[in-house]
Amino acid sequence: MLERMAATRTVTQDEALRALAERLRIPLFAPSGVLGELSPMQQNQLKAQAATLAEVFQRSSSKFYEFTGCEFCMWP
Repeated sequence: MLERMAATRTVTQDEALRALAERLRIPLFAPSGVLGELSPMQQNQLKAQAATLAEVFQRSSSKFYEFTGCEFCMWP
């Protein structure tokens, strides 16, 4: 999801979000990490599902922004 968000930001913001995503992902998928015990096929399925969910979240966030005009505000 952070990578998807990075695609909509400036280059500086993009790099920071991609770096954060990488720092979070590496320990999770390491052999000793929580997701490292999954088979490579299961890991790929999980990554694909995460990408799909990130895309849905980005689209819904975009619609919220169009509706409210506020990128980071809370719903009233």
